[in-house]
Amino acid sequence: MFQGNGGDEEGGHSKVDNYDPKTPAMKSWKKKYLVEEESEIEEELEEEVSPAKDASDADKQFTTFCLVLITMSIGGSIFSMIGYYVGPESCDNDSIFEILGVFAFSLSMMAGIPVNIIIWLLSLTNPEFNSKNVLLLVAVHFVITLICGVAFNGYLLQDMFCNGGPGFYVTASPI
Repeated sequence: MFQGNGGDEEGGHSKVDNYDPKTPAMKSWKKKYLVEEESEIEEELEEEVSPAKDASDADKQFTTFCLVLITMSIGGSIFSMIGYYVGPESCDNDSIFEILGVFAFSLSMMAGIPVNIIIWLLSLTNPEFNSKNVLLLVAVHFVITLICGVAFNGYLLQDMFCNGGPGFYVTASPI
């Protein structure tokens, strides 16, 4: 029976070379204790126990999409404020800041929020998405857009009340 640590040699090769284990457990034991290497079984178990927690490409793309929408909300609000102070006081001429700012904010609000909600609903059945993170990003985008809309409403809606109010007339008469 083998009693050494693998250092005994008989005629040019050791008893470690003569020992041929049949089961995977004994092969891993031989590699670990006799050859002093980490076994393949342990490496496979480590991979199974601690899988890579990298976000999928779909999550990364959605995160980028939400960050663009949030930037459009904040940037559009700030641009509309700059346009209010830089541009003329009349309703006829708008500055480029006001045009771009109101457009960016409106696009982020009117198109971004519904698209985010649709993506979140689709993420519930798609294993590529982490639905919890998607819902969190949708909520963050909605809250930031709401805060920007409330804080900058005077600048975003300044042209709405030109010439006496919105461009429609509501009466009770059928004519």
